Amino acid sequence: MGNPIITIGGKRSYRINAHTQPQANLRGVSIITCTKRPTYLQNILNNYLRQDFSPKELIIIINNNAINLEHWRRQVIQYPYVKILRIDEKIGQGACLNYAANQAIYDYVAKFDDDDYYAPAYLSNAVAALENSGAGVVGKASWFLYFEGSRTLALFAPGRENSFVDKVTGATMVIQKNIVQRIRFRNLNAGEDVQFCRDCVSNNIRIYSTDRFNFVGIRRLNVGSHTWQDSEARILQDCQMIAHIDDYHSIASRP
Repeated sequence: MGNPIITIGGKRSYRINAHTQPQANLRGVSIITCTKRPTYLQNILNNYLRQDFSPKELIIIINNNAINLEHWRRQVIQYPYVKILRIDEKIGQGACLNYAANQAIYDYVAKFDDDDYYAPAYLSNAVAALENSGAGVVGKASWFLYFEGSRTLALFAPGRENSFVDKVTGATMVIQKNIVQRIRFRNLNAGEDVQFCRDCVSNNIRIYSTDRFNFVGIRRLNVGSHTWQDSEARILQDCQMIAHIDDYHSIASRP
């Protein structure tokens, strides 16, 4: 029997690479990643496989009708607990995230971007912060950015580490699943993470910013390829310069 057809918003989506799943509602992390980029599957997989936290699963939402599903399926078939779903590209990013969260097996949902870097201890540290802080959402309000064109590593928005805040950057959100099931991402294509944080604050859900380490937001030379389209010069106005360097991993990573 083939993999089931899933419907969202009246559109047909195809679940591929179905695996036997562990029991639902266990302590673990369901990583959700939405992508429109046909060349970023390997980076998504690398970030997932690199994590030293266990148990975990990866749910990829393809939001681009032109991506070759069979090609992606062949590349992930060997990995346990990796699911790929496709949602019509007319459906907004927020709805894609909600749908991915609905598929989550584990108690915590981590939102990973497709083009950034997550060090091995990223999830372990985030889960520890979630459990020790009593927050409903953890993430980073101060984080490393690496500008590929100029080889610049910088710290964006310094001074917001290890504290309760009103928002964290969307690529670093780790959320208690019962919260994301209750407070949904708005059906937006940009800014859905900021609005989600606002909705959490409005509902008295605490947000905690961890330290700067184990995540790097990657800025490509082509600004137009990013959702956040401010120039490097503009973004650096809000940053602390760290180094001009080819390999940022040793600076950004901590156990």
